[in-house]
Amino acid sequence: MKIPLINYALLSLDVPWYLDLGMTKAFHQSAKIILQRIAGILLFGLGSGFHYEPNHLLFFGLSILTGAGSIIYLLIRNPRALSSREEKTLSSPRSDTVVLSLYYLLQFIGIFLVAGLEAKTSYRSSFLLIGIFPSLISACIATWALVSNPFLYPRITVHQEVEHQVISQGPYALVRHPTYAAAILNSLSFPLFFQTLFVLLTSIVICIILIIRTHLEDVYLSNHLEGYCEYQKKVRYRILMGVW
Repeated sequence: MKIPLINYALLSLDVPWYLDLGMTKAFHQSAKIILQRIAGILLFGLGSGFHYEPNHLLFFGLSILTGAGSIIYLLIRNPRALSSREEKTLSSPRSDTVVLSLYYLLQFIGIFLVAGLEAKTSYRSSFLLIGIFPSLISACIATWALVSNPFLYPRITVHQEVEHQVISQGPYALVRHPTYAAAILNSLSFPLFFQTLFVLLTSIVICIILIIRTHLEDVYLSNHLEGYCEYQKKVRYRILMGVW
């Protein structure tokens, strides 16, 4: 049987297993992450007439850099974390489908259109400096969670076919939902960069949606995932230690 030339080259060069062509799902998800960020730039441009101020460029540049950095780190450390995000056949509660759809609509489409339509030519540099920190911290937390949890799916579900288990290491030893904590931090950075009223209001709505989803996931996992109730007793806080 003939071995495709590129496969042969990978084998002969002793390329690490995570760069094997079998990692199609991981690379596909990586491309989606970058395309989401590019889509944000275009959606903002539709609203602003494709006029970008330095604060806008800083936000989008930082978004692409943190996204690319996370992808590279995950492909090296835990490519399965990316490939699992491609799971499309897993069932989830109908309520989660509604909440997740609303989150996607606002987080990846709505807030950028709003930011573009409301774009200003003036901004406060001090707010930009403050906004950089939650943006970077959120990317680090999200990447840490993805590396630590091989069962991290976009939908609220329990994947019995792969012996889904409770994860209690990494950030999950501190809070039960670190990815939601990261998403809330990221959302709160938006008004610091764009500095408009309706971006702030949209960001607050996104945070409320994430808090609701946190509650829905806790209820679902406590009823469907073995050991989760014990984990809830061990790790008391959902998103922010000492608060909630």
